[in-house]
Amino acid sequence: MIEFREGGDSELIRKLPGLTRYPDVTLKRGLSTDLTLWTWRHEVVTGTLMRSTVTIGLARRDGPVTSRWELFNA
Repeated sequence: MIEFREGGDSELIRKLPGLTRYPDVTLKRGLSTDLTLWTWRHEVVTGTLMRSTVTIGLARRDGPVTSRWELFNA
């Protein structure tokens, strides 16, 4: 939201939608023999990637996925 005062009124603050910003995603300690993530990263760096939906799963050490995030138009 963008806040601004309209005209000479110092008491009324208007709020309008502004640009949507999202934080960077940082992956740590990933272990996999699958090259899909590496290929995706390479395509991002070289500019040959079409945007798509990305799903990130957090798995326990014994295997089951405990949390999942979807990044749309990433």
